[in-house]
Amino acid sequence: MTKTTEDDSLGPFVDPNSLMMSDALEQLDTMDLAKTRRRDLRSAIRSLCRLLDREAGEVPANINWLHVRLRRVHPVAAGISEKRFKNIRSGVLAALELCGASRKLSDWLKSPSPPWEQLLASVPDKRDGWKLTQIAQFCTAIDVAPADVTNDHMRQLLHALEQETFMDKPASKLGAAISTWNRLHDSIPDWPEQPLVFPRAREPWTIPIEQFPETFRADVARWLERLSNPDILSDEGPAKPL
Repeated sequence: MTKTTEDDSLGPFVDPNSLMMSDALEQLDTMDLAKTRRRDLRSAIRSLCRLLDREAGEVPANINWLHVRLRRVHPVAAGISEKRFKNIRSGVLAALELCGASRKLSDWLKSPSPPWEQLLASVPDKRDGWKLTQIAQFCTAIDVAPADVTNDHMRQLLHALEQETFMDKPASKLGAAISTWNRLHDSIPDWPEQPLVFPRAREPWTIPIEQFPETFRADVARWLERLSNPDILSDEGPAKPL
């Protein structure tokens, strides 16, 4: 069975119990800061949330998350100057430092469910286990057990990774995870039975012949006939059938 996350606004990877920017704003209000300093720090956080097009309660107050996510923000595309962008970034980092925000990746990521934790614990190499973390987290969020994973879930996961944009080259990372899954599928006896295939776009890159005018289709048919059944007495056309 598939379900949505407990809070769709956070996406499938963010732990809803982690410190969020809304919490940081509340903490700043309780700190002994100069009025202008508090105003500037709060303004930086609100500006960051606008850049990300998210509410403060949807943005993790995590330094690691911030560094990775801001690499995807382009000042020109956002309609601000490079200087303004740097001021926002430095202001938010200063606010997070004051609030004791974590730098650990694990502090904002949602933990996998017990069945997924058990599966990851069975992986001999921790590096392989880490590659499978996003699969475990995503499937936990949509209530899919390890034994029920399908290629359609991988297609959904790729879309989620691209939307979250908290990692570089999500397609490459997912490809590595799927390769690891299939390798462990062949080497660990109790591994889930379903091998996985990387999701690829299925949209056609050609235009169906039926969409062209009848006269064009007739010309194509004559051209194909000429190539496949050449007139050996003619000075034109191929010397042998193609």
